[in-house]
Amino acid sequence: MRYSYYIGVLFLGIFLTSCGGASASKVSPLVASDTLHHYDTLIFPGSKVVFTPIEKTAYDQLADQGFAADGPNDDAPLLKRDGAFISKKDSTLTIRCANNEVVKLTEQCSCDGDDYIDYTYGGRLNNSALLVFKVGYYEKLDYLLVNLNTGKKTKTWGRPELAPDGKTLVASSFDLDVGFLHNGMQLFAVTSDSLRPVWEKEFETWGPEEVKWADSQTLFVKQATPQGTQKEILAFSKVQLGK
Repeated sequence: MRYSYYIGVLFLGIFLTSCGGASASKVSPLVASDTLHHYDTLIFPGSKVVFTPIEKTAYDQLADQGFAADGPNDDAPLLKRDGAFISKKDSTLTIRCANNEVVKLTEQCSCDGDDYIDYTYGGRLNNSALLVFKVGYYEKLDYLLVNLNTGKKTKTWGRPELAPDGKTLVASSFDLDVGFLHNGMQLFAVTSDSLRPVWEKEFETWGPEEVKWADSQTLFVKQATPQGTQKEILAFSKVQLGK
């Protein structure tokens, strides 16, 4: 009897799996915690970056200590608020920097293909001189940082977040599904006039779905690996910087 019961359950499972149809799209993604142990140790000239496993509960309980851009899709209120140094006329954003440098960012939203470009202003990163812009292209996006003191520009793969002490910046982007975006992390040192790249790495077996600043020297990372359309594997790690 027990054998017949298990056989019945097995065939029922196969039947439900094969019957996709309209109901399949309504199934919530299944999340399994850390069955791949997909951590990394990255070696760069003069430094080693270690992803050390942590518990999901430790990750979930941490409130991000970093500073992200204000970032609404409608940037008109931010442009009005920051009118002392940024303005928009027609399709051009004009930034007036402290050293009298003028930076102009011109949108091409009526075009398709490689010519399409759209800028969304996200405000300043905390009290720093860094202005954040989300930059949309035809099939991808990245972020642009403009230094309000000097006008120097830096592109990042994903949304930039400033460390609590303002000395370091991390950017991360997750795309293991479509491949239009970068799938990795970047770290920058913040100087008075620009950003200095410290390291960057794209990953093949997992992606940084979310990154939090635990403190000015520690990052918590949610590592995700898609498994088909209905499942992803999650692991959680911390990265101790400056070691």
